[in-house]
Amino acid sequence: MRDSRLAAYIEAIGRRLVRASGRTDIAWQWNVADEPAPNAFAVPGGWVYLTRGLLALDNREDEVAGTRIPKLVCAT
Repeated sequence: MRDSRLAAYIEAIGRRLVRASGRTDIAWQWNVADEPAPNAFAVPGGWVYLTRGLLALDNREDEVAGTRIPKLVCAT
């Protein structure tokens, strides 16, 4: 997706999670997939994706962060 405000929001949450995880050795890439189905996935190398559909279900920042914590493990 090309929404710069949404991208900045997701990136800011991601940076805080990475600092807390101690995995600053990875070049993390946080992305929003333009997909209506709620989903989150990661691939090795630090690429983490959340779908537009998942973000629509999250009401608070901690809910967004909660969907990403398991992805930190998957992406390493």
